[in-house]
Amino acid sequence: IILLTARDSDESKLQGLEYGADDYIVKPFSASNLEVRVKNLFERQKKWQQAYQRSLIQAEHEPAESLPEGTASLAPPDRHFMEELTALVQSEMANGDLSIETIASRMNTGRTFFFKKVKSLTGLSPVEFIRTLRIRHAASLMEEGELTMAQISFKVGFADPRYFSKIFKLIMGVTATEYRDSHFRNGPQP
Repeated sequence: IILLTARDSDESKLQGLEYGADDYIVKPFSASNLEVRVKNLFERQKKWQQAYQRSLIQAEHEPAESLPEGTASLAPPDRHFMEELTALVQSEMANGDLSIETIASRMNTGRTFFFKKVKSLTGLSPVEFIRTLRIRHAASLMEEGELTMAQISFKVGFADPRYFSKIFKLIMGVTATEYRDSHFRNGPQP
């Protein structure tokens, strides 16, 4: 959100930015200035999405319920949205039938708005985002070493352990077994 306004006071600028505006431009303004600021906002968002995706996958030592570190730089409404979404997915982790429509409804949004919001904040579709959270949680369960692969796949909402393995490798870059084995010095656990 870019505010284009005639209000030039520091108080107005501060208020606009506190409400979540990305930029505040006072009239009169030049079109080239606006274009550069829009371009910079898009570039910053793209970099943030990439950093968010990396931190989401690499956050193996953080609790799976927490948001990645870069989330603190989000505007308060976006941060609240992501916290609420993450908490909702965590509470329904074992529910393999959890649908995007159900999540959007529980988030009090329409499906289209929900899709666009998640995509703009994370760079991932809602399905990709949910899968990533599930795989991240599965990785933390593997590190605990108390469950079998099949138990873990069911616990994170995958009914088919082979499909779980395929998605795990796609997201983490290694197979689930390789990941588990790399976290145990004395060899693999049951």
